[in-house]
Amino acid sequence: KKAPSGASPGGARGAPAAAPAAKKAPAPKAPPAASADDAEPEDDAEKVSWYRKRADGGDADAQYNLAVCYDEGKGTAQDLPEAARWFQKAADQGDGDAQFSLGVCYHEGKGVAKDDAKAIELWTKSARQDNADAQFILGWSSNQPPE
Repeated sequence: KKAPSGASPGGARGAPAAAPAAKKAPAPKAPPAASADDAEPEDDAEKVSWYRKRADGGDADAQYNLAVCYDEGKGTAQDLPEAARWFQKAADQGDGDAQFSLGVCYHEGKGVAKDDAKAIELWTKSARQDNADAQFILGWSSNQPPE
C-alpha cells in the first residue's frame, strides 16, 4: 500500500526541499478467500462492490482498498472526499498504510481541508509502524530511538 496516486508529500518537516512524489498505490492486497464464492473478483467495478461489503463490516484492509479505488477512480468514479473517508476508517483501526495515505490527503488537501499538522501526526503514527514512506517523509532513520 502506498500514498494516493499523484500525491507529492514533499515539504514536510525533515523532508528534502523537493521530495519525490509518493509512489502510486500498488494493486490492493486481498485477504485470503474462504471459498471460491468469496474470492476477489477480477473486474474493477466488481472489486469495488466486494471491498465495500467487507469495508462496511469493518475490515481495515478492505477499507484501505476501497479508498484506493475512490482515489484513483478505479472501478468507480473518482471521489476524493470518499477516498479520504475510507482512509480515515482504516487509519482509525491502526492501519499504518492508511495513516500514511490519509496524511498525504491532508498535506495535499485531497478530499479534506489542507492541514499539515494533521498530516505530520498521521505520518508519525505510520512511521512508528515501520512504514518506510512515512519515515522518509519525516526524515527518520532506522536508528531512531523509540519513544
